[in-house]
Amino acid sequence: MQMTRRSVGVRASLLAGVGLAACGAGDDLPGVPRIGTSPGKVIYATWGEVGPRESEHWSLLNFEKNYTDLRIDIITALDQASYVNRLEALISSGTDPDVMRVPGQIAHNLYARGAALRLDGLELDTPMVREALGWIMSLRETHRVAPPAGVVRDIGDFAAGRVAMWFGNADDEMTLRRIGAPDFGISPQPKGRVAQIGGYQPDVIAIGARAANPDDGWELLQFLVDPDTQRLEFEQGLWLPQSKSITDAASYRTPVAAPHDRRAAIPGALMRVRTPNLSPATGAMRRAVGEALTPFWDGRASLESVIPQAMAVATQVMAKGE
Repeated sequence: MQMTRRSVGVRASLLAGVGLAACGAGDDLPGVPRIGTSPGKVIYATWGEVGPRESEHWSLLNFEKNYTDLRIDIITALDQASYVNRLEALISSGTDPDVMRVPGQIAHNLYARGAALRLDGLELDTPMVREALGWIMSLRETHRVAPPAGVVRDIGDFAAGRVAMWFGNADDEMTLRRIGAPDFGISPQPKGRVAQIGGYQPDVIAIGARAANPDDGWELLQFLVDPDTQRLEFEQGLWLPQSKSITDAASYRTPVAAPHDRRAAIPGALMRVRTPNLSPATGAMRRAVGEALTPFWDGRASLESVIPQAMAVATQVMAKGE
């Protein structure tokens, strides 16, 4: 992606911190061209009243400020019902958003809910998506992240960036953040035990399985939810609600803590978990892998404990050729 010098520095710092390579890029990060396929825009779908989404709005503007060759087309609705209907109509017409917010009531246990399945068609076996996932295969081969190197034959067997919900104790945040799988989901959660209200179902941010511009969508999604990105933006004075030139008030909405502590862009979001899930080649594989990963989605088991069973059942399905 073509970036300003400032955003190159931000991204380089982030990548150095986690030891990952840029998507589809070599070692010379500042010289990497824009890797997305969009004609200068990313489609982002969100929902809710304007007031609660104000910080999200500023973060979107900040993204455009740093990624000057991209424009964000925003699709929105005021309430969940009309938003879901609009998303389904867009997806049915083949106009999938690159990045979308999925209301939590239908996102929990994503593969078991009919509405969520309609929102994400699981149509992963396309040249565009396979190319976008190539870097995932490279990371897995290098870092020996599940599935182990040699177990899966080609990129078609690898996971897309799927989404799962996590309702575990917030004290497990650091453990979750150490999980090295490159696939990921965003798991919003109130911060601390006191705020973990029973039945809390926040929204999930996802890259659509059929996104036309998954690389550019990845940049936007990471910018919106990554705490390290927000920390760097805040420390370098790039968080727009703090900008006097934008608001004409230097103290405008001064946060009680830095944005990386409260995730200013996405209200209620706190944790990022990474959730490997095989790209389903058949209905049988989808069902088998879904059943194996259900304990993790429900918060009854760790990711490490369910991966072996998921890999085993997927291998059985592939061996049978169902």
